[in-house]
Amino acid sequence: MRETILYNESMEGISISRIRRDPGFTMEHTHLHEEYEIYYLTQGERYYFIDQKTYHIQAGCLVLIDRSQIHLTSQAGQGSHERILLSLEEEALAQFFAFTGEVSLSAFFQQCRGVISFPPEDARLAEALFSRIAKELAEKDAGYRQVVFSCLSCLFIQVLRRSASIPPSPFLAATKRHQTADQVAAYISANHTQPMSLETIARHFFMNKSYLGRIFREATGFTINEYINLCRIQKARRLLLSTADSITEIAELSGYDSITYFERIFRKYAGMSPLKYRKQYQPKTTPVQ
Repeated sequence: MRETILYNESMEGISISRIRRDPGFTMEHTHLHEEYEIYYLTQGERYYFIDQKTYHIQAGCLVLIDRSQIHLTSQAGQGSHERILLSLEEEALAQFFAFTGEVSLSAFFQQCRGVISFPPEDARLAEALFSRIAKELAEKDAGYRQVVFSCLSCLFIQVLRRSASIPPSPFLAATKRHQTADQVAAYISANHTQPMSLETIARHFFMNKSYLGRIFREATGFTINEYINLCRIQKARRLLLSTADSITEIAELSGYDSITYFERIFRKYAGMSPLKYRKQYQPKTTPVQ
């Protein structure tokens, strides 16, 4: 699989890249992250799994990923694709968006998460805003940060207006394989704190476990066990930031009997220990006692 990086620029709290890839690419999925993401497909088509559903997106679609959402892109069709990915960190941008009074990152992604499509005129405007952000970050001339923030505000308002005027199309993947995988993902998401395995899930759906495991991975990019752990770690992260429960209590509430295993899996998907995660991301205004 060959890829061509058209640009890859960043500053504190913001990064943007545009990459063209040949057929066969599947996104890596070894971690969860705290950044918000805006994914815009400029060419080709992709499957995009988000939390419990798989979407079939095409050029002109924009995907908004709230932080900590489980997501993965995979091959759709036989051709290559080209995408723009904009990553945003809340703390680094909070002051600017509070000053504008128009939008905030958290409110925007709560309202607009998911998939929307742009008509050609809006698509051209969105691509122009992405390109200007990349140009400003590459050249870093005087006032570049203000220009980047201004472009972000314009992009957010464009998305808000599009979402308000035309309900976003879900673009749900229509194949039986993807529909079955979405049903399994919903079941795991609803029951992940209970003991479960590929065998127990296959029995619940009256399916052969090997067949179920294969179609789930083909449709979502995850193994059953990976998705169970991602759902559990996603819950653990919420508990770490919203409660004063001990690490042992959070492990149990998230579906783990072994604190050692919980901490190992948490490190794998969050990139740090549960305690370090709590210290790093706990809101400053509500510290854990």
